[in-house]
Amino acid sequence: MKISNLIRAILSLLTLRGLRTANAETAAGTHKVLTRRADAAHSHRHLLVKTGSDALHVAVAGADDYPAGSTNDSPTAAEDICNVHPLNDGDRTRILRAASALGADVDVYAAANGFVQALPATAGTYYRVGRTLAAAVQEGSNNYTVEVAVHAPVKTLLIAKATGTAGTDIAALFAALEDGPAEIKAKEA
Repeated sequence: MKISNLIRAILSLLTLRGLRTANAETAAGTHKVLTRRADAAHSHRHLLVKTGSDALHVAVAGADDYPAGSTNDSPTAAEDICNVHPLNDGDRTRILRAASALGADVDVYAAANGFVQALPATAGTYYRVGRTLAAAVQEGSNNYTVEVAVHAPVKTLLIAKATGTAGTDIAALFAALEDGPAEIKAKEA
């Protein structure tokens, strides 16, 4: 009887330290939630993350990074375990963090520091990750959370507004097509 209590105590200690979930890092198969290690600490939950220093690590995604998923954890140090929810799992919505207010039914794109944003006005490459279901809720200065119906990231190239010169505009369009984005949008005036 005492041995079984000792085993239970050891298992609960391992669970508290996160060592039991570390086994999922290398498990083969399909998973709705991936267990990864953080490359560094980050101060918010509900951020977009990208593949980190290797396949078992994640880092906070930037505006031009391909986001691997979102995390609802906030690792306090490098090598801490965090859960990653792949974006292509359309079975549920996600709470994500935004730096500015967003309305309902707005396409959202990866932004700096793991946040999401509406399509920016600046030409560039962005990754569309979903659509808001409701207006964002403010939690602090430049800190909002929003419920998003997520999908696999779609590379979107926002090109500058047409110049009106056929040769220049055609050259810009062909340069944009060489990168092979899934979407090309023209910047509005």
